[in-house]
Amino acid sequence: MKEEFKVPDNEEGDFMGPMTNPAASYLDGGNFENIHTKCSVMECSAPIPNDGSESSTAKTLKFSEKACSQIMIPLNGCVSNKGYPMGMLCSVCCDCENSLTREMRKTFGYKIGIDTSLFIL
Repeated sequence: MKEEFKVPDNEEGDFMGPMTNPAASYLDGGNFENIHTKCSVMECSAPIPNDGSESSTAKTLKFSEKACSQIMIPLNGCVSNKGYPMGMLCSVCCDCENSLTREMRKTFGYKIGIDTSLFIL
């Protein structure tokens, strides 16, 4: 059974309303100002339509000690934003530096076990 956390909105424990800045609330406790994480483009596809069909070409990337994702780089800016949308689907990985993970573990969101799949990224 997961432990429940009751977080008061003020010192008296009164509920003050909905959370208006989730990032500030869930990242409270961490200091990320001096964290510098190295990220690299691992690979990019050939130009493909940038119309949502890229999910069929997306790869699952798993590397030890790295956090990876795929991003679409729009290319129509090369032609004054005219024509059918085209882009490059690129895999980007960032190192999981000890300084970053140490600060992440200090945050309120980490301590209560918030599931990042709840957020649209």
